[in-house]
Amino acid sequence: MSDSKLTKAVDSICDQFVITKSKISQLTEYFIDCMEKGLEVCESDISQNKGLPMLPTFVTDKPSGEEHGITMLAADLGGTNFRVCSVELLGNHEYRMEQEKSKIPTFFFQEDHHITSKDLFQHMALITHQFLTKHHKDHIQDYKWKMGFTFSYPVDQLSLRSGKLIRWSKGFKIGDTVGQDIVQLFQQELNDIGLPNVHVVALTNDTTGTLLAHCYTSSDTSRAINEPVIGCIFGTGTNGCYMEKIDNIHKLDPSVRRQLLAEGKTHMCINTEWGSFDNELNHLPTTSYDIKIDQKFSTNPGFHLFEKRVSGLYLGEMLRNILLDLEKQSLFDLKKSLLKNNPFILTTETLSHIEVDELDSGLENTKDALLEAVDLETTFDERVLIQRLVRAISRRAAFLAAVPIAAILIKTNALNQSYHCQVEVGCDGSVVEHYPGFRSMMRHALALSPIGPEGERDVHLRISKDGSGVGAALCALHADTMAVQTAGSDTSQSIVSVSTVPTSHDSFIPKYTKKPLTNLEADASDQPFDKVQLTKLLIDALQQIGYEETAITLQKESGGILVESAHVKPLFSAIKDGRFEDCTLSLLLKLPMFLESLELSGDLSHVELPQTPGKPPNSIIDHFMTEYETLNFVMKRLSEFNDVDVIKLTICVEMLVAIQTLSFSEILMTNRRMALELLRSVIRPTISIWDTLLTLQTMKYESELLWQSGSDTNDSNTFSSFQPEHLLSQLSTLIVSGQSSSRTPFVTREATFEHISRFINPNDLVPRGRLMQLLKQAIQYQRSRDLLSFHTEESSSGNQKTPPTAYNLLQDNVTKSTQFQFDNIKTLNRNNDEIWFLQFSSDGRFLASASPSKKFERKIIIYDVKNNFEIYGICCETRQSVLYLKFSPDNTKLIACSINSAAKIYDLNQLSPPTYDGYLCEYDQLKPVASIFVTFPAAPDTSALTPSNTPGSTETMRLWCGDWFHDPDLKDFIALGSPDSDVIIYDMKTATIFARISMTMGEDLQTSFPHVHDIKISTDDNDLIVMNNEKYIDVFDISTLKNYNYGTIKETYSFKNILAKSNLISSYAHVLGITQTSLQAAQRMAKFTYGIDFMVILLA
Repeated sequence: MSDSKLTKAVDSICDQFVITKSKISQLTEYFIDCMEKGLEVCESDISQNKGLPMLPTFVTDKPSGEEHGITMLAADLGGTNFRVCSVELLGNHEYRMEQEKSKIPTFFFQEDHHITSKDLFQHMALITHQFLTKHHKDHIQDYKWKMGFTFSYPVDQLSLRSGKLIRWSKGFKIGDTVGQDIVQLFQQELNDIGLPNVHVVALTNDTTGTLLAHCYTSSDTSRAINEPVIGCIFGTGTNGCYMEKIDNIHKLDPSVRRQLLAEGKTHMCINTEWGSFDNELNHLPTTSYDIKIDQKFSTNPGFHLFEKRVSGLYLGEMLRNILLDLEKQSLFDLKKSLLKNNPFILTTETLSHIEVDELDSGLENTKDALLEAVDLETTFDERVLIQRLVRAISRRAAFLAAVPIAAILIKTNALNQSYHCQVEVGCDGSVVEHYPGFRSMMRHALALSPIGPEGERDVHLRISKDGSGVGAALCALHADTMAVQTAGSDTSQSIVSVSTVPTSHDSFIPKYTKKPLTNLEADASDQPFDKVQLTKLLIDALQQIGYEETAITLQKESGGILVESAHVKPLFSAIKDGRFEDCTLSLLLKLPMFLESLELSGDLSHVELPQTPGKPPNSIIDHFMTEYETLNFVMKRLSEFNDVDVIKLTICVEMLVAIQTLSFSEILMTNRRMALELLRSVIRPTISIWDTLLTLQTMKYESELLWQSGSDTNDSNTFSSFQPEHLLSQLSTLIVSGQSSSRTPFVTREATFEHISRFINPNDLVPRGRLMQLLKQAIQYQRSRDLLSFHTEESSSGNQKTPPTAYNLLQDNVTKSTQFQFDNIKTLNRNNDEIWFLQFSSDGRFLASASPSKKFERKIIIYDVKNNFEIYGICCETRQSVLYLKFSPDNTKLIACSINSAAKIYDLNQLSPPTYDGYLCEYDQLKPVASIFVTFPAAPDTSALTPSNTPGSTETMRLWCGDWFHDPDLKDFIALGSPDSDVIIYDMKTATIFARISMTMGEDLQTSFPHVHDIKISTDDNDLIVMNNEKYIDVFDISTLKNYNYGTIKETYSFKNILAKSNLISSYAHVLGITQTSLQAAQRMAKFTYGIDFMVILLA
């Protein structure tokens, strides 16, 4: 390899990706021209209409951020998940959201004429019902819910609440949906399942949602910045929308335009679909790599050509194709890497690591990123050139991304609406949010565009989140508002939130919610089930327990529902009857395969096979030889297969080997010579192909399976596994040892059936015993909810097995107290009085006990659990009865709350020797490192008295419970709860009260703040849970405490370190461009769970 040749080649490639100032101006002018053409009436000859799609959305107003007191529903049908959420608008640019996400079943992505629109929208309606049952059980039927529906597929939108599907994308293959109104389809299924009060009032896409969500959350109170004018997405794909004057939208029906203008509407949001900009390639910069990716690797050649140069899906693929080209020129060695035959293996995440890597560090991050992603070994010089390529690719993408922004700003004259006018652009998507420097490069390009440097300074690119959720809900609000204005509808039944006006303590204001104890669990007794699936389970279960005729009757009555679909039945009938000559590779390729672990589904029916003679084979060996030759024909075309199809072919070959092994096992019982010939001429070469395919996989699946014969499982001849490296040796061993005709075959038809079944889509073949498995899971769930259940799995000792427990399917299985006994393993008798509280440290080393002992040196005893419960130390200076203890997360400190006043903090590492203070104390002592008193009643600026001060004569606040924060950077903060109706956040470092929760909640809650009995802080330090004397659990959002601590107390604590500490931030967390708002949003994704640990200790 010549370094100079490689450098020159990279220089030449990078030059092709340069976007000049003149090119930006040319593209901007052409983009404006395409926008104007797209707004005109569509030509009858579509080839004459070269403009952008420019789709009217019928959204004519933008939210102000002050809308409040309304809860709307939103549904989002994506390419992988279906999401339902409820959005409560709180006003002041804030909202509260509950959401549930459900994976879309794979059978909706398969060519199956039995799957219809009704199946898809019924599934969505059922998920909606489950969401409302879980989160709004009390309001399912008594409110008129308004729903916004995010549907990011090509739609001919007829109105705000109506649109017909033009074509599916993202893998959906439900043919009868095309041309139908998707809102009507969804609404009909909601009505059918009993939710006629859920009205789908708005249809939108994620781009429009982004603009609306940003308009609501944008809070420039200085009015120096105009309201947002553009909503855009730069992620896996790209698109944008903006508000256009209705007078300019000539493609609108004239009667609709007149009606809108008569209602005082002046603008409408236009979905530009700018990913399709310049599909004719009149001006878009184009390299040979762009052409190759479009024609060979994309799913829609000739379309979305702008998107293929800008979006995150294609940036890594661009680098892969460039490296493959360099290897073709013998300038790069990629033989050992995974770059070949693996389209889209390089992700934008990998490129982001390379983009910001430092030369001074030897580009070590680049080295690690390429090794991890594609197993590519590189030298330092090669990494330098790869980084140049990455930066050229990303810079071109960012410069092109600026073109539609500049064009829309010019067309709408947004920068000249007022003196010193500034505008906001709401952006969403992983590339614009997380890719290093992408927004900075966009700003550079904007400065080079016709708006110039002065215009660029007036443009603010803001990150806007969750357009598909919040934006859809706002779209529903807009539709509902329009309905009220035009029809005078009654909105009194919308959910109105009771909001308080919190008074701030500096920047720390907890958000308050309360959850009724009676509604902590949703009742799933009315959970709807798919009728077809339930029928299949019943038919299969009836067959298993011997009621064949009943199963046939049910099958007939259900209209012919089959446990085995028409795709599967021919193969399994042939295996069941021993007709192995009917088990062909062609039949296997048509099977509907399914691997949940890899999200893989579909068949290989599209694979071309050679023509075979129609005459039947003379023997089973001839048949399998023909199948082997057919397999060889397919293997010669393996280079045309994508990664997923390689896995499917591997599965088909494994199934073929399983059938051949079954045939071998049965032949061996009567004809050893014929079995040997089958092994040598067919099975061995087929296994060799199987082994080759396994090594070619980029995604692995488990091929090992234990096969037990019908005889004793301890038999030495039983198959131990089903893998290429083991199978041949085991079959050879069978040939040598022989197999008696009186015995069961080593491989049974039932075992082969089970083996192949695990690769078949459950919708085409019900897993054997599935209903029985569900019943077992139900019983296990009952046992897990049974507080008295200490069951373990049925065990055996020696040759004697414990008889299995009999369960009653007709009632819940609840353990009776007489079914178990406790053994006293240890009695601790060092306490001198009653024991009021026990607390284990989280590492299990310490046990602390609290009591009202009159000898106050014994009120708190700490036992060393691992040292046979010997006393570790006595906590002294506690003159009142102790009723609460809490270890710190690192188990080095202990909070002790007494019955009347002070809370004390003990450091377990500060043991003192025994002392004599009027009595003997023979144990090491722990003295408090802090004592906390709070005067009551107190003013909002009350401070805690330092240990050196004496409390005044006034009554002190009782502190009865407490908890620690978990983040090491919040180690100086603790929360203390009081039955005197308050919770305080105490700063041990400054010995002051940082906040009183009751004083932040507004007057209404201050006067009725509950008596606090216990508190807990969630493990992510975001939520404070308060148990009180009412039938509620109070939840306070205290996540902003982190910002106070980072920003005020620890001003030198770098943003980079904050990102590194959080495992909830995306893999782009190393990029320092993430805003603190985005960091908070990512941290809020964490959920805490309640855990209950049961430990019984008998104390005397």
